Amino acid sequence: MNWYEEGTWTPTDASGAGLTLTITGTSTYTRIGRQVICRAGITYPATASTSIAQIGGLPFATAANGGASGQMFISACSAGTTVQGGYVGSSSTTVLLAGPAAGLVQNATLSGALIYFTVIYSV
Repeated sequence: MNWYEEGTWTPTDASGAGLTLTITGTSTYTRIGRQVICRAGITYPATASTSIAQIGGLPFATAANGGASGQMFISACSAGTTVQGGYVGSSSTTVLLAGPAAGLVQNATLSGALIYFTVIYSV
């Protein structure tokens, strides 16, 4: 193992809608070698934005592999089964949120929702 690091990070709205997310508690990460594990809790503001929901601010960019380099796991979501997870693309610090049938979720769907999640990805 050539790298071990723990720290905090700040989830941000990366959808382009300019939303201000409310952070619940402390958002943390652990990097072990090339694997990064990020944890956070956020609340979306009231919004009618139809932009695709994206959470930015991951502490390290994903590996440049031409495909998805990470996965988002939802611990709890007050929007029910609307959000089932997400993914991090190649060379990215942004998570795209996905719903049923792998469809991407719009910000408006998450209006007022509280989400606790973990993202695991490779750098």
